[in-house]
Amino acid sequence: MPQLGSALHSMADERLTVEIVDDDKQREKNEMKTADSTLFRRTISRFASGVTVITTSHGGTNQGMTASAVTALSLNPPMLVLCVNREAPTHEAISTADSFVVNVLSKSQEPLARQFSRPSDDKFAGVETYTSALGLPVITGCLANFECSVTARTTGGTHTIFIADVRAAAAYDERKPLLYYAGRFGRLVLAEDDLRDLNRLEKAESGWTSDWFRMA
Repeated sequence: MPQLGSALHSMADERLTVEIVDDDKQREKNEMKTADSTLFRRTISRFASGVTVITTSHGGTNQGMTASAVTALSLNPPMLVLCVNREAPTHEAISTADSFVVNVLSKSQEPLARQFSRPSDDKFAGVETYTSALGLPVITGCLANFECSVTARTTGGTHTIFIADVRAAAAYDERKPLLYYAGRFGRLVLAEDDLRDLNRLEKAESGWTSDWFRMA
């Protein structure tokens, strides 16, 4: 039979735990404020993401920009969504060409992310590329590449939302991703258990990962 002192101590621990949880909930509730552009920028920066360079060609000139607003839309047919600020120089090129390449950067390509994020007359200086079937520049050494054709577009705030079919793709499993979080570039480090899970997933040859990249 448990001692009264032990029982009271246990009850006190439980009450303390509840109070801490309730305090955390209240604190988080108080943090939730009406979003403006400043708060939204700070908050969305906490969403860790991969880093891409979007490339296209217009009038015989290659153009590109660093972007993170890229996401998968559909598995069958393969489609993705790209959001581009209408004031970005690359916006007009994508709108005219109706095609683009999403180059998913590997961890060694941080300099490329910086290069394509700055204004320049020749962002492709020193960048190794090859020409895709659609005549678009594809950056080599990436984690993955997607060649896309625009099928629809709409507007949202300051951006155009391009909906595109994925015409061709390639993935390179031996390379590691470049990440962006809270205004800084970073690297992905997997624990051993995560690596085993990833290997099992890749060997399963089913589901989103294997089917998606089988297009290559």
